[in-house]
Amino acid sequence: MFIKSFIDEAYRDFRDKMSVIHLYRNAASVAKSLYELQTIPGTVKGNHWYLDYRARSNLIQASKLLDSKFFQHDFYKCLWYWYEIEARTAYWKKRLPDIDFYDLSLAELNDTQKMQSFFIKLGIVSEKKELEVSKDKIGKAHNQKKRPDRLTIPQKEVETMFLRFKKALEQEGWLYQHDQPDHIPLFNETAFNTKYLDHW
Repeated sequence: MFIKSFIDEAYRDFRDKMSVIHLYRNAASVAKSLYELQTIPGTVKGNHWYLDYRARSNLIQASKLLDSKFFQHDFYKCLWYWYEIEARTAYWKKRLPDIDFYDLSLAELNDTQKMQSFFIKLGIVSEKKELEVSKDKIGKAHNQKKRPDRLTIPQKEVETMFLRFKKALEQEGWLYQHDQPDHIPLFNETAFNTKYLDHW
């Protein structure tokens, strides 16, 4: 909700005292989770938590693409949501250069050693005793969603649709930095057209 709704309000209150942690996961995995839980952007349920792909305030104006016969599958709307969040993160990084943004992958979140280093970087912990306590909390599942009505989508189909949507976005000026799972997209400034930013 932070990057979607009130980062500007937080910045007005805290200025350079604020830091932002950008937690990310690869696009296909995020979209697959949203689809299987049926929290689809553009639906009543999806819009309650996420974004409507038809909104004029979106940085990636893909409603015509997503409403076309070629991209009607709901998985594409979930993919769009991932790219939109990454675009907004890139936008605010550029707009607020005086605050620290920290990129953290989901895999790192479950790695004790990397999280200890991350906590030290943030200044949250500094003593060995405190770090030892944190080991008991990292990398352990404390809850799990159980949805008997959860949909499934074959991984091969996921990969095919991901590559197809990625190609469509590339043609519109949005690039992907690497095809490896834990890399975030490269923001293409030529596509960062002011006609999108005027709505902020």
